[in-house]
Amino acid sequence: MRYLSFVLLAMFSVLSIAKAEDVCEGITQEEMNTCAGNRFEAADKALNERYGKLMKRLDPENQVKLRQAQRAWITYRDKWCEFETSGLGSVRPMIYTGCLTGLTEDHSKNLDYHLTCEEGDLSCKGWVGKRN
Repeated sequence: MRYLSFVLLAMFSVLSIAKAEDVCEGITQEEMNTCAGNRFEAADKALNERYGKLMKRLDPENQVKLRQAQRAWITYRDKWCEFETSGLGSVRPMIYTGCLTGLTEDHSKNLDYHLTCEEGDLSCKGWVGKRN
């Protein structure tokens, strides 16, 4: 029963987020899965835009480091979401995609930091003496 409560709570959390953002409404599981997929595609596109912009600001050495970090992060994200959603039934695709979306949106904020940090911030890699 505890497991079922967790699944229902997770499902309603994802549904309330989607509804709050007015992304789409779905009645069937297939419609909700499609909606979650669309949200992930948008988050992934935004992440890739930030990544590309940051790559253009970096010197070759830091480009290699960012590329390696990004690949490792994608592996981590996918494995984490597989772990979180293992054993679920027909709701799994929606919950899995919601997990991917959340982690992708969070990671976009990390990339944003490097694109918007202030001059003199020694932890910032995106500062190149000018703003794009």
